[in-house]
Amino acid sequence: MSVFYLKMKKFGLAIGCYFSFCVIVIYSAHRLNSYYQQVEQHTLNNQLAAHAQVFQSTLEHAANQLYAFDSYLIGKEVQSKTSREFNQLAEPYLHGLNFDASFEKLFVFTHTQIPQVTELAQQGGHFDFRLSLPEHLNSPLLAIIHAAPMTEYGHNIGQTMPINAQLWMQLSNKQKVRSIRWPTPQAQWSLLLNHTSSDNLAVILGIRLELAKLFEGLYQQVFAEHRHHIRVLGSNQEIFNSDWSNTFDLTNLPPATQLTLNFFGQELELQLYTQASLSPPLVSERMLAILIGTAIALFTGFMMLIYLMSLHGRNDKINQQVIERTASLEKANQQLTQSSNQRVHALELKLTAEQKYKKLFLNTQEGLFLLNQKGEIIEHNPAFSALLLTQCSARNHTLIDFIFCSEQKARWQQIMHQKQPHPEIEWLAKKHNAETIWLRQNGSWIQQGEQWFYEGRLTDITQIKLFNEQLKYKAEHDNLTNLLNRHRFLDEITRTLSLSSATFYLIYIDLDRFKLINDTLGHLVGDKLLIEFARRMTLLMGHYSEIARLGGDEFAVLVNAQKIPSPIEILCEDILIQVRKPFHYQQHTLTVSGSLGVRCFSVPGQIDAEKLLHDADIAMYEAKKAGKDGFSIFSSSIARTVTRKLTIERALQHLDFNSELSLRFQPLFCTHAIDHVVGYEALLRWHHPTLGAISPGEFIPIAEESGKIIQLGHWICEQALDFYQYAKQQSQRNDLFININVSPKQLEHEGFVDHIIKQTHAHGLTPQKINIEITESAMMCEEDRLITPLSYLYELGFGIHIDDFGTGYSSLARLKALPLSGIKIDRSFIQDITHCKESLQLVQAICAIADTFNLKVTAEGIESKEQIHILQTLHCQQLQGFYLAKPLEALDAQLLLKQTLQVAV
Repeated sequence: MSVFYLKMKKFGLAIGCYFSFCVIVIYSAHRLNSYYQQVEQHTLNNQLAAHAQVFQSTLEHAANQLYAFDSYLIGKEVQSKTSREFNQLAEPYLHGLNFDASFEKLFVFTHTQIPQVTELAQQGGHFDFRLSLPEHLNSPLLAIIHAAPMTEYGHNIGQTMPINAQLWMQLSNKQKVRSIRWPTPQAQWSLLLNHTSSDNLAVILGIRLELAKLFEGLYQQVFAEHRHHIRVLGSNQEIFNSDWSNTFDLTNLPPATQLTLNFFGQELELQLYTQASLSPPLVSERMLAILIGTAIALFTGFMMLIYLMSLHGRNDKINQQVIERTASLEKANQQLTQSSNQRVHALELKLTAEQKYKKLFLNTQEGLFLLNQKGEIIEHNPAFSALLLTQCSARNHTLIDFIFCSEQKARWQQIMHQKQPHPEIEWLAKKHNAETIWLRQNGSWIQQGEQWFYEGRLTDITQIKLFNEQLKYKAEHDNLTNLLNRHRFLDEITRTLSLSSATFYLIYIDLDRFKLINDTLGHLVGDKLLIEFARRMTLLMGHYSEIARLGGDEFAVLVNAQKIPSPIEILCEDILIQVRKPFHYQQHTLTVSGSLGVRCFSVPGQIDAEKLLHDADIAMYEAKKAGKDGFSIFSSSIARTVTRKLTIERALQHLDFNSELSLRFQPLFCTHAIDHVVGYEALLRWHHPTLGAISPGEFIPIAEESGKIIQLGHWICEQALDFYQYAKQQSQRNDLFININVSPKQLEHEGFVDHIIKQTHAHGLTPQKINIEITESAMMCEEDRLITPLSYLYELGFGIHIDDFGTGYSSLARLKALPLSGIKIDRSFIQDITHCKESLQLVQAICAIADTFNLKVTAEGIESKEQIHILQTLHCQQLQGFYLAKPLEALDAQLLLKQTLQVAV
């Protein structure tokens, strides 16, 4: 099978070589044929170029004669008014042409100049001159006036042809000869040159010729000399064909080559037909010679292939016998050599293994040992001695003598008893010098006859254990303070929840003013403060509680109620004392306060650790609300407050604006005409499907915290402006205004101010009667951030009013700096002005200040006629309160406005 395969492989190789030879020969023949085709085509191109050159030379000569005749007429200022005079002047130049042609004088004119042209021609001697006019006379006309020779070769005096604007523009160039074809059966052409203008007519000189006769004179000997035919086309029409008898029907034959000529602006195509293109043979002589050469080369190669294959076949038999005998000898020799090498290799491996094991046993860093079935050490290496024995011998010692922990001793005794494979074990070892180290043990029992032996290996893992302990410590402790971190503290709470009956306190601590210190004096000072506080807390209660740093300036303490030496309130005060103590770092003396939240819980319990920490955090925020530097204990009321807040926050996230929200509009009245409505304040109302009516004072702060205030503000602005636009249109009151309450969060939002402006323009309103109300307390707290958007709105014309004025402790300097239009005195000052002298004096002072700063004053919370009488004596322009009108729905507010208008009328 292998011999057959070898023969087929050789045969395939031979066929492949012959195939490659054939490809090379055929490709060479193809390249040779392509080369001769290129040479032949180049020769034909040169011949056609020579024929074209003869034609171009003739045309250039004719053009030169025309230029010469034109120059002569212009230079001598000769006027050829009659045909005889024109003939005499043109005759010398006619002799210079080597083909039949004639000179012409032509006019270019319009249809309005026909009488003028006819009169000039008759004055020139053509008494019976008539113009042969075309059917349409819209375009300029070209007419023959004179011709030379007198025989008027090929001419028709008065012949007229319309020309298009493009040709007329070309003829306007006096330096350029152009050609035109006359619409005559003889296919006559004229070479035209702009000569001059006469009597408002353009005068053209021309040479009339028949191209067919010109080409016949130039190319009539081409077929006789070269057996070639020439065909000339112009504008896809045949002008000349040297095959006048149409023997070869050149129209239906492809030319051997062709060339495009420029005939004074007209393109002529010159085609050359060779003998091969006229009577194409089946195979050309050149191609036949190449094919014969190729066939001879292929046949010769094939004969060489057969000869070489026959020579190879005669040698195969002899070669096969030599190969078989050589292979037999080599196989016998290999068997002998292999047998000898195997014996030598086995001895070498055994010796190497013994040396390697001995070297490994003595030099390895791991303690290798051998035990008998009683557990006694019968053999060990130096590393084992270094680990456990120091200077003493291992004789008469068992492995269990070195195990430190009783639990681990019991486990080893179990392994000794079972004599089964066991997993890797780790144990704490006690050395003879009383030191302890951690060891990892691997080994197995082996049986030799009736005896059992244990081969083991010990590795010192003390450093690994220490490193793992360090990693565990770092994973569970804060890097800065070495207190427990948040994750470890939560694990400790979870572990506590599984204990038996006990009570614990979870204390959440937040350092007030720490962020200010950290931002102003740098992180290094802040870190030193945190480290010192952690040290104080550890000294105070670290021996009976778990203390953790949760992050930033927040700490937490978990303490068993039974271990507290005093009540929880006293413990909280002790913590606050430690917080209040000054912190010293370099030249800085720092003081901070703290807010504490306490969560009491009993164990065992089902509550989550995160929930407990969250409750303590909520209690801490209650302490902050109460003024900071204090503590708050989590109670059911706080829980209800938080639950209510979360419920409202969730309701806000799923709020249906159009069905749940509405606006009420409380009228504002003129102080000195209390039945006259001057404006409205838009007040938001929320009625939840399940929670019922919710006060703005309750849900607005939550909306500010959750970010929902931006959407609420957009909705309020749009609804308020809808109402204001309609009310203003119905009342025709240009002095009517609308007050819209705005939160600082809205003003700080980058898109809110643009939204107010956009909505104002969309409703077709001007900002001068739209007032933005913001509470005094919010203005004072966020003054630096609000001054820019408020100033921008103020500059655009919006009114800026301070609501609840008098409750935020505004200074005169602040009032002067703020972009204000008016103030609204808080109801707490208005309600007592009738019976409290101090309240009256305070309101008088506020009105006086507003008058000084040119601010409008609104008094809210009007409850009696006496209050109105007092305010009418002060600088107070507007009144608002339930006594005058409560907040109304949109329809009721519009009805009230309509009623006040009727009363005014």
